[in-house]
This record gives sequence, C-alpha cells and structure tokens, in this order.
Amino acid sequence: MNALDSPEFEFATIEATFQPVRTDDLRPEAAARIGERLRLTYAGRSDDDEAFPGQARWMADTSIPWFGWCPSEDLTDYVLVTPTEY
Repeated sequence: MNALDSPEFEFATIEATFQPVRTDDLRPEAAARIGERLRLTYAGRSDDDEAFPGQARWMADTSIPWFGWCPSEDLTDYVLVTPTEY
C-alpha cells in the first residue's frame, strides 16, 4: 500500500503515471500505455476477498475505454488535482 490508500485521497481526482507492478496479465491495450500520465478519480476500496485487498481503486478518464480501474500500487508520481470534498 502507498499514500494513495490514505483517507486523504478518498473521493479525490489525481494525475499519475500508469506504472503497473505486474505486467504479465495486462490487456495489450493497457500494456501499450505503461508510463502514460492519466487523470484518475477515486473509485472505492477493494474488499479483503478481492484483488488488491485494502487498496484504493482508481478510475481513469472515461475517454479511455480500455482502462477500467487500477489499484493504487500501479500509480506513481501522482499529483492531487481535486481534493477530497465531503
């Protein structure tokens, strides 16, 4: 887990570099985008019985249909764009 898993980033929007830890099971469309800067929005947290337990999930800009969501461990060099709003 990393800082993106902290409550400070819940419901926030960030810009980050897509740098997946595991690449053996990536779709080809995603593998071609490794190292790309993306705008992402907090999308909840993985449950203990799901992949990446306890990590924040991040959804990419909807104009990127291949992306879906990724865990916080796959994002580096992040910058907060829109802070958490309650």
